[in-house]
Amino acid sequence: MDLNDYAEFIEQLCGESQAYAPAEMQETLQEVKRGIDAMIAFVQNPPEHVSEEALQAEMDTLLNTLTTQLKDGKSVSAAITSASNGFQLIGLKMDLLQDASFDFLAGILKRYLHGLMQAIENYIPENMRSFYPQVEQFVAQISRFMIR
Repeated sequence: MDLNDYAEFIEQLCGESQAYAPAEMQETLQEVKRGIDAMIAFVQNPPEHVSEEALQAEMDTLLNTLTTQLKDGKSVSAAITSASNGFQLIGLKMDLLQDASFDFLAGILKRYLHGLMQAIENYIPENMRSFYPQVEQFVAQISRFMIR
């Protein structure tokens, strides 16, 4: 299944879910669709030039958008899906960098994970709060690994 087939599948899933899925699930599926559409657009028309500075700025925008979406009432799952889509696009763009250092790549991943954790901390549903320390520990382990 290629990206176009996957996009078509998600489009069908969005249509079928209208009658059955809760609003949060529909909102999240729409974010999945937007992410796939953005990836298809990137693959079809990649930028000619990508710089580390531009990707760092894109990461700042992505994390600011995540925070704003949550403050504005977007569901946590849809906001995380939107941020994950943006992070995947940044990852695709990293492949276009001439000589990306491991430090830069590790820094972007670390920044994304920490920014994500900070943004969602106050929006985690009560029934999921008990898992948050485990996720924090996992992020800390990844960060330590990236530093090494």
